[in-house]
Amino acid sequence: MLNQKFVRNKDIKWRKEVDSILFMKENELYTLNNVGAFIWELCNGDYTVNEIINIINQEYKIDKNIIKSDVIEFLMNLLNEKIIEEKI
Repeated sequence: MLNQKFVRNKDIKWRKEVDSILFMKENELYTLNNVGAFIWELCNGDYTVNEIINIINQEYKIDKNIIKSDVIEFLMNLLNEKIIEEKI
């Protein structure tokens, strides 16, 4: 998974707020906090999961193993909900 790149599902309508991202999926409103929003914005097809982990690590200076685990879990949740998809 670390070498995969993801893109946001084009069918998901979203907007950026001051410190969050809001989006609708099947009439449900989702809110991403500032870290989730940062990861969401990096899901543009340009960055591998490993690169996203490194970017988050540089920004937040948290233990890299914790970041790795949290980022992978977050991306898997988005992927399972079809909010993001693997870039092909």
